[in-house]
Amino acid sequence: MKTKYRMSEEKLVNLVSQRLSEDGFAVQHEVPSMGKSIDIVAQKAGKIWAVEAKIGNWRRAVGQCRAHECVADYICVAVDKLPLQSKIIEELSLLGYGLLTLDCDQRLRWVLMPKENDLVWGPQKEKLEANMEGIGYAY
Repeated sequence: MKTKYRMSEEKLVNLVSQRLSEDGFAVQHEVPSMGKSIDIVAQKAGKIWAVEAKIGNWRRAVGQCRAHECVADYICVAVDKLPLQSKIIEELSLLGYGLLTLDCDQRLRWVLMPKENDLVWGPQKEKLEANMEGIGYAY
């Protein structure tokens, strides 16, 4: 009997983090922000990227991402595979969010690049940055 492999969210977070690190980002996991935490926070060139990783329920990730709009310059969703329906790309594009997914060789690829978020609120972003100071880098 063939066993179906199911990726864990932790494995997806690590794959995304590794890819971002290879692209020159400083990466941290589970950074507290407004009573919740962001799966992945990546920094590069003074910009903060918030990434929510999900296995299966991408709509939940979208809801979580909305909370990051006042702290992150770029917001992204990472999924293990694209759902059969193309709604995810349409919805994320309208919101200006990016989308990362795994290809058939388990390599991470950008499906949709995020747009720079203009809803960032300076004082709340500063609180996030202060929270980041107490967390070590994942990659």
